[in-house]
Amino acid sequence: MQPSSILAADVLTLRRALEQGLFIDTPAALAWVALDAAGLAGGFREAVRAAGGPVAVLQRRAIAAFSTPRQRTRVLNPEGIAIRLEQLLPWLDVGVGIVADDDRLVRFVDHPVCAFFRFGAELPDPTRPVVAIVGSRQAGPQTLARTAALAASLSKQGAVIVSGGAAGIDSAAQQGARAVGGDVVVITGRNLHGRAAVPDEVVVDPGLCWLSPYAPWAAPGAVKSRFAQRNAYIAAMADVVVAVCGATTSGTRHTVEAALRFGRPIVSLKPDGTDLELGAIAERLVETGTGQLIDDDVDLTTLQGLHRGIVPGAAAAWLRGPDQPLLPLSLSAARVPEPRSVDGPGAHVDDAPLLRLLWTRGALTIDDAASALSTSVRELLVDVATLELDGALRREGALLTLSSAACKA
Repeated sequence: MQPSSILAADVLTLRRALEQGLFIDTPAALAWVALDAAGLAGGFREAVRAAGGPVAVLQRRAIAAFSTPRQRTRVLNPEGIAIRLEQLLPWLDVGVGIVADDDRLVRFVDHPVCAFFRFGAELPDPTRPVVAIVGSRQAGPQTLARTAALAASLSKQGAVIVSGGAAGIDSAAQQGARAVGGDVVVITGRNLHGRAAVPDEVVVDPGLCWLSPYAPWAAPGAVKSRFAQRNAYIAAMADVVVAVCGATTSGTRHTVEAALRFGRPIVSLKPDGTDLELGAIAERLVETGTGQLIDDDVDLTTLQGLHRGIVPGAAAAWLRGPDQPLLPLSLSAARVPEPRSVDGPGAHVDDAPLLRLLWTRGALTIDDAASALSTSVRELLVDVATLELDGALRREGALLTLSSAACKA
């Protein structure tokens, strides 16, 4: 396992700096982690850069953010940050790395993060082509074999494979790529704790790069919204998303939705008569014009050359609540309502940045909306409650959508 560029001594030095208010030679990567410890979402990244960078924000101990028509100032708590940073020490002791510099996170501009915590190999060069391969945990042996072969082929051609590390398709892609020495990045929805933080798969295969956006101070437990966030990071990193198979209510669908928002091309393997019950995602891609089918022996050049345009209205067909069924397959993409322009009817949503965001981008999880608005989930929920009472939006679990009244206004 490669050592972290951030050392325990750096953390202890930063703790003293937080107490004294004097930041000298603080690594930028560690400063980003400190902002994560302060509770800032990834959407703050651009605001932090505009404010002079993470060290400058720590020096001022405050940053402005917008989630309502008025500006809010987020005041940082140095003592709280210092206490949380100490929880990072056991991770550093076992070689966990920090990925926080802009040049390493350039692929995540569509879905920013303050920092990733890296287990195992270094994050591959961001200029290399990246293919996400995702799908159902319940895929059968033949589909798994096809997935592994595809991942191996693309790896031999120089692609980096990214997945979520789950059983089924994710694992088949990971194993296929690693079998030929390919680079694999696993973005996990789990948060790991203590000295046992390093995932078992990384212990077995140190060449695997495992990323977690969740620091050791993140609340433990399997939170459903974390896996939706994980899937969005997968889509953001990729040049193209291969959704091998999946049901309409699966995590694969969340990855497809994120890819649509980010403008990534989406493809699926041509069906071979097996796993027909898991063919809903592939069928829907073709029916709505959001994606296309590929052969098992597709080459990397072909994937890289895919047109990123999306059929008008197709994205809106997908961006519905995760617990709602997809529109009937017979419904043509032309009949699906398109997201409206902020300059047309409904432009009054400019009065509330959250409504404007939902108007332009469609349904979003609470975490996605908080990140996009550079605010915390806690602060965003205050606005959500108010807008719900006003009848402007609907909240279904972790998903936010404009109300029918707002759409007609």
